[in-house]
Amino acid sequence: MLAIQSEAIGILGCIASTPATMGALPVQTQFVQKMKQLMETRINQPFDLTSLAKESGYHPGHFIRLFRQVEGVTPGTYFSRRKMQHACSLLNDPSLQVQRIAECVGFTDPLYFSRAFKKVIGMSPATYRRQALG
Repeated sequence: MLAIQSEAIGILGCIASTPATMGALPVQTQFVQKMKQLMETRINQPFDLTSLAKESGYHPGHFIRLFRQVEGVTPGTYFSRRKMQHACSLLNDPSLQVQRIAECVGFTDPLYFSRAFKKVIGMSPATYRRQALG
């Protein structure tokens, strides 16, 4: 069961990294890939649209439009999903406490992390862990 779940998380990561629309221009796709890589390096920090837009050289509104055109979701939604996918992989390690996992993905409040996790994944971190570890 754990192997299947880990494989599913890997597949979700691949889906998240592929463009949602095939009509996107290559330059836009390259731009979004670069921004996604930058987001990965900040997976342990809160989402900061202003900073990402500034580093991209685009106005925040234009940044969001380009990202959504390629990915089909806003940068904030994408980042939140990636954080929770990362949290899922960390929850597979029974030696890590949920509070520590919350910190690893940029949450200072474990209760807020649990609510955000449930919103994205559909169950609490504790329930996810119980199911993952059997």
